[in-house]
Amino acid sequence: MRKLGIYLLTLFVVCSFSLVAQDNSQADEIKINRITVDNAGFRSHSIMSEIAEFEEDGKKMIMIVWSEETGLKNIYYSKKENRPDATWSTPARASFTAVNSKTPDIVVDPNNPGVVHMVWADGETRNSKDIFHSRYFDKAWHGMTRLISHANNDSLPKASVLADGTIEAAWEYVIPNPVTKQFDNTYLRSGNTWTINADRSVWDTKGHGISTNSNHHATHVDIYSRGVRSYAVWQEGVSGAKVAMFSEKIMKEGHDDHWTWPIRVSTLKHSAWPEVVADSHENVHVIWAELGGKYGYNRRIYGKWLDVPEALNHYNAKRDLVEIDIDANDMLYAVYRGDAVNTYYSYKSANNLGRWSVEQKISNGKECTYATLLANNSSDYFHVTWSDIPAGASHSMDIWYASVKKKADWITDYPNADFTMSASSTTIVKNTEVTFDASPSTSPGGAITSYHWNFGDLTDLENNYSEQKVVSYTYPEEGIYKVTLSILDKQRGLIGNKTVELEVINGPLPPTGVTISTFMNKGFLYRDWINKIEWTEDPSNANLGFSTEAIHIHRRQVGTNEEWAEIAQLGPSETHYYDKGYVSAEDAQAFEYGVSITAGGIKSTIATVNGMVSNQADKGGTDNNSTDK
Repeated sequence: MRKLGIYLLTLFVVCSFSLVAQDNSQADEIKINRITVDNAGFRSHSIMSEIAEFEEDGKKMIMIVWSEETGLKNIYYSKKENRPDATWSTPARASFTAVNSKTPDIVVDPNNPGVVHMVWADGETRNSKDIFHSRYFDKAWHGMTRLISHANNDSLPKASVLADGTIEAAWEYVIPNPVTKQFDNTYLRSGNTWTINADRSVWDTKGHGISTNSNHHATHVDIYSRGVRSYAVWQEGVSGAKVAMFSEKIMKEGHDDHWTWPIRVSTLKHSAWPEVVADSHENVHVIWAELGGKYGYNRRIYGKWLDVPEALNHYNAKRDLVEIDIDANDMLYAVYRGDAVNTYYSYKSANNLGRWSVEQKISNGKECTYATLLANNSSDYFHVTWSDIPAGASHSMDIWYASVKKKADWITDYPNADFTMSASSTTIVKNTEVTFDASPSTSPGGAITSYHWNFGDLTDLENNYSEQKVVSYTYPEEGIYKVTLSILDKQRGLIGNKTVELEVINGPLPPTGVTISTFMNKGFLYRDWINKIEWTEDPSNANLGFSTEAIHIHRRQVGTNEEWAEIAQLGPSETHYYDKGYVSAEDAQAFEYGVSITAGGIKSTIATVNGMVSNQADKGGTDNNSTDK
């Protein structure tokens, strides 16, 4: 009977996997393999593996971390090149705390994709756990920092990275009831934010609270950052009646964290384990698991949430963690448990207005739990990991992994966002008002219901946005800005976009096409070497309203960082200059030159030839035009 039972179980697993493959009916679309191997003394803790893409040795890699139990728990990791046929490395230790490390989360710095940041909880009891941080680079983990030392319970940390490289962590901060002294009153506390450079990392000395209701449990936080904004979601309420809450903050230099007042984004049914992402238009997408096996979804499109959240599935599935991610093309991906007996996960994709595809399945045929998802990566595949649970076990034994080929966008006829500018080029002068007109925009088969402008000016976030068809904006500081128009066809549920990069300058543009030639000038009783500097005025100056008033010639020795010395000032119509009197070609070629102009009373920057003199070979003749200028 025991052998028969094993045979039937094996047959069930094989059949389940075969059915899943047939359901997807796309050969080589889904590849599944096991990362850890179960044995008597090496078991993967069930709560939360995490996955991220990073760079190493010039290659795109993916890394998975998880908690491994060998008496105590420690964090382990495995990595491979980001391609479906690559092999996972042998699992190795990532944390070296002496107590009980679990629930890791990893995030990669977009400004330095070779660095992976990891946060995790460590501690033996509920009142002794703290949050720790470490970094992976140069093929090893470095350092271990305790973020905050509390006398209470810190757990389930999450991490994200802002545009300026600031690392942000959020976690549950549990304090005991002041009367009963028991852990029955949970607060959500934001972790410290910190900045990092090549040498060291420094965390703030205090945390910042996100949730506000001290009478409810506020747990299972998730945090996501994009640009200068951070978004947080968590479940809050009393046992059996929790809802998904949302808050956000904008990074402002020199200011403490200030999270907005929390709002509810889920239904009133028991909503757990919310996850959040934001697209390139700063639209927000949240999913969660509901009591009764449903998975919910809500979105905020240009500041407005759905009045009635949608359901991702329409049947009862056993509740579990739910995951959402978004790729570089603003395509959403969601993974959630697909059935009531936990034998597979379901996934869907959607455009950034939440038009979800038909559900697909991923599974290895065993009881599965705790999925995680990576879609924001450089490959054509998204990645899913999960744990399997042997019958009768209290927690999982192995970490499994699947790479799934991303689907092509099935939506056609997106609105065509287009606009004109009052400026005649994409280079403009600061403090000059520019008018943008979205009238050329169209929406095939539908109607444009709203216009949304983002002028890309992080120095003035209050005025950086507009919802008018024709708008004007003045850039007060020089720099590179991306102005984006998004048009919304609400009837068809589609967004069209156009982005133009503007260069805002402080004054006129320097000359272009600067060249240097060295030649020898011969006379009856003399011979000297001359550097001839030539240039062309940038024609954009006329479009910018600048008229050249003077031309300046600058010189310094090659290979030095000394200040430029101005050696001549010429009239506005000059196109060349001779620097004379060198006794040899070597003496003449010891200098480099730059040219600038004055226009509108403002002096331009200095134009050079890539910082070096471009010398022509000596023709051995005489330049008849080598007169002083």
